[in-house]
Amino acid sequence: PSPDPAPAAGALLEEPQGHASSHPSEEDQAQASRQAFVAGFWRAYDATLPDDCDLVLRGVRAAVRLQKAVVSLAVTLVEKRDITTLKTFRYCYLNAGGANDVFTQPLALRKLAVFLFGVHRHNGKWTGDKRRPLVILAERQDTFLVLGVNAQGDNAAEDTTAAAAAAHARKKNRFGVAFR
Repeated sequence: PSPDPAPAAGALLEEPQGHASSHPSEEDQAQASRQAFVAGFWRAYDATLPDDCDLVLRGVRAAVRLQKAVVSLAVTLVEKRDITTLKTFRYCYLNAGGANDVFTQPLALRKLAVFLFGVHRHNGKWTGDKRRPLVILAERQDTFLVLGVNAQGDNAAEDTTAAAAAAHARKKNRFGVAFR
């Protein structure tokens, strides 16, 4: 059996490619974002083809770096108690710059949220009556990326099987109730 290229392709999809100017216009930012998305898509696509082992290896290295960043940031958030619990949801704020720049991408931010749910569920902290949605705000240049993850069931954040998806679809999404 051949290895699964999905983690490598996923990491290549949002891999940063160089640095933009320090104060680009809004139009330049939007154009650069579109170009980065298209370039990432084709890098990820090419990694799934059997003819470019170097690109797959680059993707594997990027996936390992991403997972290390997820674990490192999750440990920091937990140890510093940077996840604030309110009555109806939890949230944390990620400052821009440094190691947190990787979390200005949606898939990386989701990976962090899933990891945080897994760790806390394993420790018995975010289960039962202590389950609440998690909102993560990641600072970007002049904007924020906001991710909300619902904590409906014991495996809601990480179970992506078709049966689990159908079971979750039958349950009412209570995430919006937290913000009324």
